Amino acid sequence: FSSGEENVRCRMKPTHYPLCCTASLCRNLPGYISASWLRTPEGGLAAALWMPCDVRTKVRGKSVGIAVKTDYPFGETVAMVLELADGPQAFPLVLHVPGWCAEAKVSVNGECVRAEARRGFVRLERPWKSGDRIDLVFPMTPRLETGVDRNGPTEKGWASVVCGPLLFSLGFPEKDEDTGADPAFAWDYRLDPATALVGAKVERKPMPAKWGWQLDAPVRVSVKAATGETLSLVPYGCTRLRKTMFARELSAEAGKSN
Repeated sequence: FSSGEENVRCRMKPTHYPLCCTASLCRNLPGYISASWLRTPEGGLAAALWMPCDVRTKVRGKSVGIAVKTDYPFGETVAMVLELADGPQAFPLVLHVPGWCAEAKVSVNGECVRAEARRGFVRLERPWKSGDRIDLVFPMTPRLETGVDRNGPTEKGWASVVCGPLLFSLGFPEKDEDTGADPAFAWDYRLDPATALVGAKVERKPMPAKWGWQLDAPVRVSVKAATGETLSLVPYGCTRLRKTMFARELSAEAGKSN
């Protein structure tokens, strides 16, 4: 793209590198990290975005540490342990509940507490002491998102698989970044909304020590193609070549009723 010869440096080149989409993924990370923890108007703390981290700050003049362990967004649990070097103190702790999560579960020191989210946050206000533990569970269940592609001469229905906050894709095996997918690899599957999630499974494994293009991803979702074959899908960001928007097929029963 270019708005004229004076901006020729902005023109996209055929050999442009790095690929813009992968570069944009990394570009978001500093903003995500810097906005992950905020201070509330009354001087408490707010966990706005989830990731593994150690928080060290002061609340009302006293030292507060919070160790957060989680595999989110690949896992559905978050564990937080408080460290109060200056002794017990009371302050509000406000915890973000993702908008996709309908039934978040929250417990303090093993005891379930009411997790009624208001404007996307659960508020816990109580006297805290060192060693207090907060556990959160954001249940992740596979679901379908459907739509219609109107970019061609005819409208085409599509369906994609989502689990928790992640979009899933059928990743194509690759030899290296300069070689396309094996032409023998079957990829042109369709999804029937009536059957795709029947028997769907979510499989998790430990996070890798070193991250790469993880077709062997830490979380996979298995769904059924319209043909009855099982498709093993990985998060969109774990793939370079992928099938994400599957052609949507109506079952025979649905077709008759419509």
